Amino acid sequence: MNFPAPRRFSPICRGAAIIGAVLWSAACSPKSEPLVTRLCGNRAATAAVDLSVDSVLPAAGPALAEARGTGFRLVITFAAPVPVTTAAADCSARTGTATFAGEIPPALRNAGSATREASWRIDRDSVLLNLNPRARDNNLFVVLPLSGRRGHWGLSTFVGQVASGSADFAP
Repeated sequence: MNFPAPRRFSPICRGAAIIGAVLWSAACSPKSEPLVTRLCGNRAATAAVDLSVDSVLPAAGPALAEARGTGFRLVITFAAPVPVTTAAADCSARTGTATFAGEIPPALRNAGSATREASWRIDRDSVLLNLNPRARDNNLFVVLPLSGRRGHWGLSTFVGQVASGSADFAP
């Protein structure tokens, strides 16, 4: 059987086709707005955060000390902020509630709300998230910079902060 010779396109046509495909792909892919854009725009937001257990003081107990060096991921769903009555150009004074999902290490589970509810507020250039908002002891908190850079988390008890680590936005 004789097949026709393959058709050859000029380098310009091939380049245009490749550029078109890249632009089409970029235009059709889902866009992820930064957390700061959504919260400062008074909209709900979701963020996946990878946390690592970096530092544990003796007051935290042996179970948490064994968790040193481990990591876990939380998916935090921020409800739209409570409307602000004053116009704050820097986005401060916004507050709201959130829920979180993920597998918290057993030694930290009691430090997070059993209902997986949290509260948050924006303070200067960071979102401060309290994962156990109705408790006076055993508070798990996360600080996420609005810039999207590395943040940190901590566990505070009546004796002070007993554990901490880094908090990174997950890709």
